[in-house]
This record gives sequence, C-alpha cells and structure tokens, in this order.
Amino acid sequence: MGAFSYLEKPVSKDALEGAFTHISTFLNKKVKKLLLIEDDTVQQQAIAELLHGEDVEITTVPGGREALDKLEATEFDTIVLDLLLVNEDGGRLLEEIKSQPKFQDVPVVVYTGKDLSKRRKRG
Repeated sequence: MGAFSYLEKPVSKDALEGAFTHISTFLNKKVKKLLLIEDDTVQQQAIAELLHGEDVEITTVPGGREALDKLEATEFDTIVLDLLLVNEDGGRLLEEIKSQPKFQDVPVVVYTGKDLSKRRKRG
C-alpha cells in the first residue's frame, strides 16, 4: 500500500532489527534524493522550488518512461507523482512502479488536482 516498511506477525527479533536498520539508514542519509514526475514545466518548477533544500536533491521528469528509466539508473528516497499527466495515466504509472519489487519500499507522494475522495456508487 506504499508504507515505508511493514512486518507480518508473528515478528521475530531479526525482522524487527532489520526494519529499524532500514529506517535508521534512511534517516541518516545526508542528502535525500527525490524524483518529481510532472509534465507541466511551470508546475514542475514551482514544486521543485517548494521542496528545495540543502539536504534534498531533486530530479524532474515529465512522464512515465523517463521516470522508470531514472528509477532504474538511480536510487531515490521518495517519489512525488502528479496523477494527471497529459499523455498517460498517473495511476497506472504508480501501479507499474509499485509492482516492481525493487521500488516497493520507495515512498510515493501523490500530488494531483483530481478529486480522489469520490467513491464509486455500487448498484
């Protein structure tokens, strides 16, 4: 579901130690690498400026193919994804990213103008 980490019961001491090591490694990184997936250059610039900091390195890409290429080439700590990409479905891209085991632990922040709170009526 996009959690940073999870454990299934019953939990062993080794599993707990592994989870804490994973969290500690993330927190101790001096520079956090962020992948921003946004196809609108004005929005891309505004978000990058908002997230900019001494300890954040931002890589921007306009779409899914470029995002997947960057993910293959570089290890990222977080992904910021606009679901409303012009030429592709951001939801499908999120599913594709999370379906690959090597990217499952990478947290994804979904940013969108799309109303995600509406529920489908069951009939």
